[in-house]
Amino acid sequence: MKRSKSTLVRKARLEDLVQLVDLGEQFRFESKVPYPAIDPLVVYERIKLYTTDPECFGYVAERRGELLGFMCGYLTQYSFSRDVGTHSDLIFVASRYRNTKAPLLLVKKFIEWSEESNALTITMALMTGIKPERVQAFLGRFGFKETGQCMVRQNKGFGNGRR
Repeated sequence: MKRSKSTLVRKARLEDLVQLVDLGEQFRFESKVPYPAIDPLVVYERIKLYTTDPECFGYVAERRGELLGFMCGYLTQYSFSRDVGTHSDLIFVASRYRNTKAPLLLVKKFIEWSEESNALTITMALMTGIKPERVQAFLGRFGFKETGQCMVRQNKGFGNGRR
């Protein structure tokens, strides 16, 4: 576990469910990109996956029992090679904790996990539209470079529970 004063980064646990759902709702509210409703059962299943599958990354930043943020990602083989890379699925830190060590510790842990997994590349997705310039500058401190854009299209039926 990584510690910064009283902030620690650790694997997500099943008992984090309620707080993760709350953080997920904050994530949806702040995001400039619409996301479907948070399903607590899916969050529960993901936490189980993060705690059992070595190719999945699911960590939280915590201080005195309160979750400040979370990050999840995965390890995957390239479509054209036996080599692997890691990809962040999302990182979110509650707005009142963005100027703390929480985001720094989560990204450092993801990089550490990626290196331990022998990933050739680490991809960080910026898909919420929340202060993209600040996020890009922050990730640049770790050596990440912008490589293009992520385009999003909503299909018909978005928001009615269909996939």
